[in-house]
Amino acid sequence: MQLNPKGVASRDLKEYLIFQLKNINSLSTEIVENYFEQFLDQDIKGIKNSLDSKSEEIDQALLIIADQNFSPIFDIDLGDENIIPDAVVKLKDDGWLILINDSFLNKYQISQDYLDAAFNEKSSEQEKSFLKNHISSAQNILDTLNYRSSVLKDVIEQILLVQGDYLSEKSEFLSPLKLENIEKKIEKDISSVSRVIKNKYIDSPLGLVSLKSLFSSALTKNSGEVSSSNELKYMISNIIEKEDKGKPLSDSNIVEKLMTKDFLVARRTVAKYRKILNIKNANQRKE
Repeated sequence: MQLNPKGVASRDLKEYLIFQLKNINSLSTEIVENYFEQFLDQDIKGIKNSLDSKSEEIDQALLIIADQNFSPIFDIDLGDENIIPDAVVKLKDDGWLILINDSFLNKYQISQDYLDAAFNEKSSEQEKSFLKNHISSAQNILDTLNYRSSVLKDVIEQILLVQGDYLSEKSEFLSPLKLENIEKKIEKDISSVSRVIKNKYIDSPLGLVSLKSLFSSALTKNSGEVSSSNELKYMISNIIEKEDKGKPLSDSNIVEKLMTKDFLVARRTVAKYRKILNIKNANQRKE
């Protein structure tokens, strides 16, 4: 648990919070250890009734808990400066120019010394066989790297056909796009497409964007118009942002608000996207 990032070996959120709170505040630690479920449910009254401490001290202890990280991984902010884009996409004459950042490939080549030794008459047959086998393996690796760059370009081309307006800021929202759509277009299996986009970033007119973030599931509005989950997330976030903080909206209230905006979704769908957006529930948002 002392490895970086700190607490990464915690078995669950409770253990991770206790790890962070140790030596910071004993009351905060006691709340997490003994009243963790009540804390998650924001049952502040129940916690106060159970503890033999002043109300103000408990409020302070709860604030300290809330200030802790809730994930040792996702709370790390690497910053854009630590990410090297795998490709650069630019608009040129109403078309897209794709530049794959494969300059690293130039760093790797098969040593001329080994090539010469493999065909040197003075080398024994055993040496020649050994060298040729390993040269062949090295060439396979270089071919694989070049192939992945080629597939990456094909994938980006297909993404731009769908999300070009979004990346060029002509559209506010992503269009629906799934891995299956790309798979069919470039005739590669879905696992290959998934591997290609994993941890890949492009430098675009919008800035640095992860390829994974450009995929969005389709949603059908009440009117029959096809939208994306990205637009629904935006609507949910916008509704919550404008709510009365003294009387925050429940997920059911948000469903009603969304209906006026042509979205017909279930309460559990709102709860799902609210959690994805890292937005607390109504009780937790109340000021």
